[in-house]
Amino acid sequence: MATNLVDSSAFTPDVTVPDDGDARNAASVRGAFQSLANRSRWLKNLLEMVDVSTGSFDYRTPVDKVFQVNLEDGTAGSAGAGVSQLWFDPTSGLYFWNLSANNIVAVFPIRVPTGSTLKTVAGQISMSTAGAPGQMKLSVWKKDGLSNTAVQLGTTSTAAAGTGVKSVSVTGLSEVGVGNVSYFAAFQAGSGAGTPADGILGVFRTLTDKGPR
Repeated sequence: MATNLVDSSAFTPDVTVPDDGDARNAASVRGAFQSLANRSRWLKNLLEMVDVSTGSFDYRTPVDKVFQVNLEDGTAGSAGAGVSQLWFDPTSGLYFWNLSANNIVAVFPIRVPTGSTLKTVAGQISMSTAGAPGQMKLSVWKKDGLSNTAVQLGTTSTAAAGTGVKSVSVTGLSEVGVGNVSYFAAFQAGSGAGTPADGILGVFRTLTDKGPR
């Protein structure tokens, strides 16, 4: 009785066919048909991952990846002009943003490729004031290219109390990247910034990466 082969997504390396003198029955050709069916499914799955209209490629199983944001892309917010700048400390070898006045802001563009999902934005920071309300804050925003209003994503995160190097992050995001929307992270210095200044040592974003775009 005829039966359907159950294919699997695998490029079976060998296709074995019967030779002269082998039995002429279904078993003699089933293995070859199974190999070809497996290869066909494997190729079909690959083709389904490619959008021929855009040339993009989707991973079959999207993965979360952490990307570092270039500190040189940052700019001083209106509340940070003149006192929020990118510094290099030759003594420590650190390359960082120096926020030397209370409540000033440094802003970093966050790249979210079309179709990818922004999940987390985080910063490695250095705080000069130990307690509230001196902690640094991080917020994440988006702006439609056709709008004059920015919309906050998630909630503002406040760093834990205490001086020294810490991390601050906005988590739980599920923002899918759109081509005409820009995204950015805003770091605000604490109310005790000054001398020594608050600092931003690194900025990171976590994306669910669907594949090359």
